[in-house]
Amino acid sequence: MTEKELFQRKIKLNKDFEWNDENVRRILNFNDAVLLKYVEAWEKVEHIDRDFQKLRNDGSKVYENYRIEAEIVYCEKDSDTANGEELNWLEENHCYAGNSVVVEFDADGGGYVHPLEQLEDCFLMDTSWNIEIFDRLEFKKKKISYFMHNLFCDGLFSLEDLLRMDWKNLQVIVRIEMM
Repeated sequence: MTEKELFQRKIKLNKDFEWNDENVRRILNFNDAVLLKYVEAWEKVEHIDRDFQKLRNDGSKVYENYRIEAEIVYCEKDSDTANGEELNWLEENHCYAGNSVVVEFDADGGGYVHPLEQLEDCFLMDTSWNIEIFDRLEFKKKKISYFMHNLFCDGLFSLEDLLRMDWKNLQVIVRIEMM
């Protein structure tokens, strides 16, 4: 399927989406799982950065220049739960969700090029993403995460896809680059 066809598919599925209590509960549960992954990603980067600081302070030259990045991805582990070719294409091409936690240190450049931001800043948590399809009364007391907005508003996933997705397939991917 082309991106245009997938976009049209998403529009149709979202138009026909049934907004019942069970579906809203499942959307909110997935969003809660994303928020927990935000915390996990931030804590992993903080922990690695702290370890690198200690090693650098102990005289190790290896840890003078580095970049640590963590992001949350959705990776379907069981293709039996996917909706055929459409969802597989989405997973392969559009599962990464925009924002991440980044720390970059350069001893030659005078220290932190990109210091660890507050958790809320890294994942745009102070901004309400309850817009577009999530601008509903059911979500007024709960903030929708940027991850959810990125996949289901800006991306090609539909709300029907979300109902088939298992929050246990959310992963934190950490990349470390020694420079």
